[in-house]
Parts: sequence; C-alpha cells; structure tokens
Amino acid sequence: MALERPVDSSKVYKIKYTINTLNQLGEYVKGEGDEREFVNPGVSLLELCAVYSAQEIFETNSLEECITFKWEAFALSFHKVGCFFHFAYLTIMLVYVNAIYITDQS
Repeated sequence: MALERPVDSSKVYKIKYTINTLNQLGEYVKGEGDEREFVNPGVSLLELCAVYSAQEIFETNSLEECITFKWEAFALSFHKVGCFFHFAYLTIMLVYVNAIYITDQS
C-alpha cells in the first residue's frame, strides 16, 4: 500500500470557467435524434455583427473566441481542401502547357 502524504491545505487553486453563448444568437439545431428543431431560423451571428457599424465589437474576447472556434472547427479544413485542389489544378495546367505548347516541336 502506498504511503499517503498529508495534503497541503494552505494552497487554494481556483479555476474559472467561461461559456461562450454567442452561438445561440444565430441559427442552431436544438435536440438530438428525431426531436431536432431549428432555433432562430434565418439569423446569422456574423450578419448581425456586419450590420453593427462600430468596430469595437470585433475586439471583444467573446466574439474573437467565437470566430476562432468557428474557423478552427469548420472553415480551416474546408479551405485547406480547396487550397489543395487549386494547387493540383495549377500543377496539372502547368504540366499541360509545358507539354503541349513549350516542348512540342511538331
């Protein structure tokens, strides 16, 4: 059996949790399985921010966290795939132009 050391109760560690609820301003799906329903249909959080004319709203921590989460969760992989296909297309186009117009001596 392991020796148990006394716990130092003089140190108190506090953890602060925050929940970003900005996503509930836009359209989202509530429920699971067959009981899904759309809440706030047709409302977009980023459209609401675009209508708001002051730039200070984009400097708030909550909105920055929301945009960063959406970028990392959804948009980053989508844009990586799109970038790959664009580079593949350019590579094929360069090989084709080189083969047909530059090195073809006939």
